[in-house]
Parts: sequence; structure tokens; C-alpha cells
Amino acid sequence: MGRTPRSESGEDAGTGGVSVAADHSQRLAGALDDRRAVEDLLTGILTRFARLPGESLDEGVREALGEVGEFLRADRARILVFCADGATFENTHDWCAAGVDIPPGHARVRDIAEFPWIYARLARGETVHLESVSRLPPEAAAEKTALELRGVRSALFQPIVVGAQLLGAAQWEWVRGETSWSEEGLRLFSIITQVIAGAMARKLSQQELRASEEKFRGLVEHINEIIYSLDANGIITYVSPAVERAAGYTPPEVIGHSFLEYIHPDDQPALLESYLEVLAGRYGPSEYRVFDKSGQVRWVRSTSRLIHEHGEVVGLRAVLMDITERKQVEVAIEQGERRWRSLIEHSSDGIVLFDVHDVILYASPGALKVVGLSAHELVGRRGADFVHPDDRRALVAAMAAAVMVPGASFTNTMRLRHRDGTWRWVESVATNLLDDPSVAAVVANYHDITDSRRAAEEIAALNQTLERRVAERTAELATANTELESFSYSVSHDLRAPLRNIDAWSMVLLEEHRDQLRPEGREMLTRIRRSVHRMGRLIDDLLGLSRVSRAKLRREPVDLSALARAVVAELRHVEPDRVVEFVIAADAVGVGDPGLLRVVLENLLGNAWKFTGKCTQARIEFGRSASESAGEGPVFFVKDNGAGFDMRFVAKLFGAFQRLHGVAEFPGTGIGLATVQRIVARHGGRVWAESAPGEGAAFYFTLRREPSSPERRGYL
Repeated sequence: MGRTPRSESGEDAGTGGVSVAADHSQRLAGALDDRRAVEDLLTGILTRFARLPGESLDEGVREALGEVGEFLRADRARILVFCADGATFENTHDWCAAGVDIPPGHARVRDIAEFPWIYARLARGETVHLESVSRLPPEAAAEKTALELRGVRSALFQPIVVGAQLLGAAQWEWVRGETSWSEEGLRLFSIITQVIAGAMARKLSQQELRASEEKFRGLVEHINEIIYSLDANGIITYVSPAVERAAGYTPPEVIGHSFLEYIHPDDQPALLESYLEVLAGRYGPSEYRVFDKSGQVRWVRSTSRLIHEHGEVVGLRAVLMDITERKQVEVAIEQGERRWRSLIEHSSDGIVLFDVHDVILYASPGALKVVGLSAHELVGRRGADFVHPDDRRALVAAMAAAVMVPGASFTNTMRLRHRDGTWRWVESVATNLLDDPSVAAVVANYHDITDSRRAAEEIAALNQTLERRVAERTAELATANTELESFSYSVSHDLRAPLRNIDAWSMVLLEEHRDQLRPEGREMLTRIRRSVHRMGRLIDDLLGLSRVSRAKLRREPVDLSALARAVVAELRHVEPDRVVEFVIAADAVGVGDPGLLRVVLENLLGNAWKFTGKCTQARIEFGRSASESAGEGPVFFVKDNGAGFDMRFVAKLFGAFQRLHGVAEFPGTGIGLATVQRIVARHGGRVWAESAPGEGAAFYFTLRREPSSPERRGYL
């Protein structure tokens, strides 16, 4: 069956323009009309497949593809198998006619999504015959593109169905011309595909059989349970490899020995009795102890079956499971139960079990102690009978609701009657465990709180007394505040008048009698005036400190950066000739009283301004630390590179009238830092300092986010 040469245009050379498609169709029709040739082809393929061993089935499929392809004048053929993932298919067998190459981009594994139109028809068991790929409908656009890329002009897809499962498809392709098929031709394709499907089904069956055998062998060889056989005399004839993992013996070391050699002597009588039960046809598991190769005792559970041949018992087959760990757990559970019972029996709290009708089933010693009764006197009685009448209704209602819902719990505080007639306060937690077979009761835990209730009542009485005393002290404090205000008024007016007089007369002497005074006298009057001014400032600072302590506190977000910039502007205005580098952080926000926080910054920045007065390159910084003080909120700071101080005297720093530098060196009254400390304390924070002589100073303060109780009242 030779080929006619083709031109690049797709027409047969020397045929006067006759299409390859027409030639292929004629040849195919002729081949199919030769019924004898078709029957010979099918007979040869069927005979070959019937004789092929399993390992040669793949080669047989390839040969069949080639024979059918040559017979039908096809150019390419292949077997497609749909993969288990449901999304891809694999080319398992390929055939190409002489002179036809595998197309470029040919992949062994492809996505089903590339051929949705064809796959949908194959899934319905339909044969897909494409006489002209170029004339495929629009819904087959994906198939058209893929097939044209492979140069396919006609194609035939026949589903391969094994059982009810679509396993794959047989595909024939014509690339040198378009082809059409008669009903007889399609029937031939179907028969050939069925033959190939039968071969593939046979191959799958052989694979599944081998897999099943390997799985069974692997199961026997690798399971943890020991499988063994005995002959009629109790001699071991087979044992699985698991015996080495479980007991340390290899199978050859055990086979040929009596099974009784490995049984604990104390369990041999019971095991022989169990063996007789098996011989009588009464099968059941038995548990006993064996020795492993190291001499250690192991617990095992055995299930046995008799082996019969020709109606005679010839032996026994058994499965042996190591239950040593389970036995150890059982022992541990038993010990745990004894431990928990001991804990319940010796607990000071009471445990009581009730049935659904509130009848007491069990009461622990702790519960008996609460009511002063014995178990005989308590068990069988209704729990509500011992509850105070005023507490009984709430308990009965809670109990009735809880027994309706498995697992429901409720708490209650009530009084229980003691044998001596007194009432004992208890807190109880009850849980509905009626549906739990291991409990089958409502479990209540009682804790005697009589002593704590009495203590609470005593504390309540003390609190009432304390509140009365607080009210009295508050009234005294209000009176003291009134007196302090009067004193402040006196200081402000009565002390200032003499000071003003001293200052005024001193100034008159200096201005009107300067010529009559010697230099020493004029110097003395100047010192008097400086002292008067300092005294005035001291009075102002004391009054400011007093106002800080008494003023009502407002709390709101405050832009401390803006306050700091305002204070710096005032300092520069007072001494415009000074050159000081200020570094003020942006967005430093705290919560507090805006007026009082301004006083804090005025004092801290004012001190930094004052103590950097002798620096040639003064630098002052205000900001907020990256970390927060634990439980105290954000940390703010004012730092300078001024004179500094000795940390040995830091304890004196925030006291009134305390100074670490002389007045002549750095002027001041010693009240500023005391004022800062008082304001920060009112805001629930604290203030501290770090310094060294000649190395500047750093002052830190915190502002608590939530006000303390005195702050909520607005007074110290």
C-alpha cells in the first residue's frame, strides 16, 4: 500500500489537482469493502491478543494500532488514558505511518480542559468522527485549534470503556487529506477499540491482582499483630515476621517449638482450657502472658480458628495482639480511681450525687461534715429537705432546668441545715451528668463559706464605720482648705504690704538721698531691695504651690509639644540675646489639665534655660520616650547640657526650698521642682531626674492614662 507523492500545496503531484482527501476516501472505502481483508485483520489481532502473556500486552496494543493504521491509510494513532486526577490524560501508546513525524509540541500528559467538546461526547459513550477539522462547530474551537496545530485534517475518537468506567479513547488522525467513513468503517473502529479495551482490562486486572497480592503479603509481613499456626500437637508451623519486632525472636527460632514454651506458667492452665474451648468450636479471645526473647513478660490477646482438612482438625491458626500497654493503662486507671476516691474522701469540699428526682445517691465525707450527718442518715433523702426555706425555691427551679439539658451546669449560694440546728452557708456548682453512663447522676460540689460570709459581714460593718470616718475627715479637710485659703489671702495681702513698704522706702533713700549715703550704705539698700524682690517671688511660688494642690483637675488630651513651643517663645522673648538650640518632638500628647501641665513645662524648661546659661553651645530637648513605663503610660522628658548636679543629692531635688546651687550662681526660690512633683503626682504619675556635674540633666515624668480615685474627685 504505497503512498502517492504530495506537493507542498497539499495536492498530489502529477494527478492533475485531484485532492488527497478524495484519494484517501477512495482507498479507505476500498479497504473496507474488502470484507475478507477486514475479517483477516480482526482474526489476526484477536488471535494474537488471546496468546499474548500479560507482560507483552503493551507491545500487542502498539502492533494492533500499526496494523489498523496501515489498513485504514491513517497517518497517526494513539491510545489516550484518562488519569486518576480527573483533569489530565496520558498518551500511553503512539503510532505514526512511514514518512509521518510526531508533531511539534507533542506532550505525553495533557489537560482534559484542552478538549472539552470531544471529552463530553466520549463521556457519553459516543464515537467522535471529525471528517473535516476545519469545519468544526464554534463550540469546538479549542479542539479545532489544538488539532490544526498538530496538522490534523480528519480524526476519529472511539471511547475505551472497561466495565462502566470510561478508561480512555483510541484516536486515529489523517494529516495528508480529509477522510470520511461509512457505517461499516465506524463499526470496524468500534470492534478494534473493543479488542484494545479488552486487552487493557486484562492488563488492569493483572495489575490489580498483583497489587492485591503484594498488599496482602505486605499486610501479613508488616502488621504489628503476630499471625501463627499450630499443628494438632501444638507445634508452631508458621509465624509472621512481626514476632521479631514484638518479641525479639526470628521466625526460624520459633517454628518447630511447642507454643507452651513461651507461655507464663501461671497462665498455662487457663490457656489449655481455652484451647479445649476452641477444639469444641467455641471461639473467643483469651488474654495471657508470654515471655519475649529477653525474658520480659508481655500481655497478649489471642483469637484462634481451627484448620480443617477432609473433615479432620489438623491444626489451629491464631492472631496474637500485644496488649501490654493496654494492661498498663488499665492498671493506671485502677490506681487513678483509687487516687481520686481518696482525694474525694479526704477533701474539705463536699461532693454529692443526685438522681433526676433530687434524691441523694452518694455524699462524700466533706458533704456529711457540712450537715453533721452520717451517710446512712443522708443517702436516700431529697436534697431540698436540707435547704433553708428562703433558698429552696431558687434551688428547685435551677435543678429542674438543669436535668432537662445534658451537661448543663448551674451555681447557687444557699444555706444548709446542720444537725445542731444552725444554718451553714455553702456555694455549690452542680452539673447534669445523667447521660454519662459512668456517672448517671447530677454531681454537686459544695464549699462551706460560712466563715467567709461572717468575715464579709464584719468587713461590711467596718466599711460603714470607715465611710463615716471618711466623711468626717472630708469635712475636716474642707475646713482646713477654707483655712488654707484664708491663710493664702493673708499671705498675699498682709505680707506683701510690709514688703512693698520696705522696697518703696529703700528706693526713696537710694533716689533722693544717694549723695548723702556712703557707697557701703547704697550697697546695703540695694541688697535689701533684692531680698525684698526675692521674698516676693518666694511668696508667689508658695501661693502657686498652694493653688496647684487645691485647684480642681481637668483631664483632656493636651498637645505638650505645642505647650513646649509656647514656653520656649516666652523664654526667647525675655532674653533675646541668648543662643540656645531647642529640639521639640512633634505630636507629644498627654492626658491631663492643660493649665497645670503648662506649669510643669514652664518650670522644667525654665530650669534647663537657667542652668545652660553658662554654656557656649546650649542645647535643650523636649520629647517622648519610645518605650512606656510599665503601668504608668508614656514617659516625657526635658534634657539639657547645662551645669547638672551630683546624684548623691537627688533625694533633695523635689523638696520645697531645696537647692543644689547657690543663689549667686543660679537664682531661684527652690519651689519650682516641688511644684512639678505635686502636679505630676496629681496626674497619677511620677517625676525623676538623671544627671552628673557638668554633663547636663534629664528630667522625666509620666502621666497615667486613667485617673486615680482622688483625681476623679478633683482634689488631693
